[in-house]
Amino acid sequence: MKKIAFITLFPDWIRSSLDHSILARAEASDLVEFSVVNPRSFCYDPHKKVDDAPYGGHPGMLIKAEPVALAIESLSSWQLTVGSLQNGVPKTDEPDTSLEREVSERGTNEPGESIAQNGNERIPNSKLQTPNSTAIVITEPSGIPFTQTHAEELANFDQIIFVCGHYEGIDHRIEETFATHVFSIGDYVLTNGEMPALVMADAVVRLIPGVLGNENSLDEESFQNNLLGAPNYTRPEVWRGIPIPDVLKSGNHGAIEKWRQQQAEERTRARRPDLLDS
Repeated sequence: MKKIAFITLFPDWIRSSLDHSILARAEASDLVEFSVVNPRSFCYDPHKKVDDAPYGGHPGMLIKAEPVALAIESLSSWQLTVGSLQNGVPKTDEPDTSLEREVSERGTNEPGESIAQNGNERIPNSKLQTPNSTAIVITEPSGIPFTQTHAEELANFDQIIFVCGHYEGIDHRIEETFATHVFSIGDYVLTNGEMPALVMADAVVRLIPGVLGNENSLDEESFQNNLLGAPNYTRPEVWRGIPIPDVLKSGNHGAIEKWRQQQAEERTRARRPDLLDS
């Protein structure tokens, strides 16, 4: 069973969206398990403060790294390739702090090297590894544009964790340390990362075998073979004086398939010519 988790400051919003239609039926059928985690639960100060002002004078507030990191670690079995740590816990009573001393002496990180805080030890993010079948997805306007191909890629993972940003985003060290994917759903800015996460989750869940009533419909949808889908019609045959195309009433499956292909190509040329160039 596929597991999909959301790390969000607004768990009720996410949960209410999962309790309807195909997503709800998929969970009820044990095809997918959803979980929702609030990083505020991992804030241990009296006020449960999850955000802070960014360095450098940038306006707005950022979600702090530690609550998000702890939320991710609560959902996923993390392990470090360095010998002194296993799942974030020192394997000996005296963990190796040579890297921490090295960074302290150097005074700054080398270009391209971020430092992740894990317990009392600081470790380069290149040493952090997710379980082989876990995807950690951050929703971010500067991310890679999400496509059907990415949905199919994510559908191959056993577990997906969506990290939803808010305010001005999340401390970038979370992306450097944990993210396997950073996606945007379009060239515009939203007030939150919950909606993009739900969009991507929906695109993934419908690809799980058994979720859709007719799985053959997946083969005729938009973006299959880099084409948009052909137009579809239902009863009545004539609506407000507009009839359906005659070929759809012919019963000639070869002619119908040829018509659908032509319509898909024409629609793609008119609306998304970029797909034909890819």
